[in-house]
Amino acid sequence: MWVTRVSIARPVFAVMVMFALCVLGIFSYAKLGVEQLPDLNLPIAYVDVLYPGASPQSVEEEITKKIEEALNGIAGVKRITSRSFEGRSQTSVEFNLNANMARGMQDVRDKIAAVQAAFPKDAKTPLVLRVNNEASEPVAVIGVLSPSKTHRDVSMLAELQVVRRLQRIDGVAFIKISGNATREIRIDLNPQKLRANGILPSDIGSALKAQNQDAP
Repeated sequence: MWVTRVSIARPVFAVMVMFALCVLGIFSYAKLGVEQLPDLNLPIAYVDVLYPGASPQSVEEEITKKIEEALNGIAGVKRITSRSFEGRSQTSVEFNLNANMARGMQDVRDKIAAVQAAFPKDAKTPLVLRVNNEASEPVAVIGVLSPSKTHRDVSMLAELQVVRRLQRIDGVAFIKISGNATREIRIDLNPQKLRANGILPSDIGSALKAQNQDAP
C-alpha cells in the first residue's frame, strides 16, 4: 500500500503526519459538544390516571389492567409498561421507531376515552401525553417484587434496605417510594368486656373480615 511505502521511504514525514492527526483528534474531542439531555424524538405515549385514596391493588385491578387491555390492540405498539401506586396509575406505550406518532397518539386517546367509562366514579380524567425529552429529568425507576413475601414485607425491605443504600450513592438528590404498605389500624381489646358479653377475640377478627371493603 502507498501508506506503507511512504512510511518506509520518508519515516520523519510519516511521524509528523501521525503526530498532527493525534493533535487534531485531541483538539476535536475537547470541542465536541455533549448534552445531558439531547433532543430525541421518542416514540412513547404516557397515560396518567389519579384515583385518590385507592390502594395499589385497587388501582391495578380497577384501572391499570383495563388500560392495558384497551391499548393492546393499537397498531405499531412495541411495548406497554405500567405501574400502579397508591392513588395513581401510570402507563407508558412505546411505539416502533417508524410508527406514525400523530396517528398513534390519537389511537391512544381514543382507546382511553372508550375505556374511561369502566373506571370507578372517583377516578380522575386520564391525562394522555407524549414523552418530551426536553422536559425530562435524569430519573431512574426501580421496582421491588417478590413471589413469596407479603406486601408489607416487601415494603419494609424497600424502605429499610433499598432506599438507604441508594441514598449513599453520590449524585442522588431525591428518592420517593410509592406503593408501600404504611397504613394500619390497631384494635386493643378489653378482656373484661369480652368475657361479660361472651365474645372471643376470634369473633372480632371474623366480624372485621366480613365487613372489610377495599375502597378508597
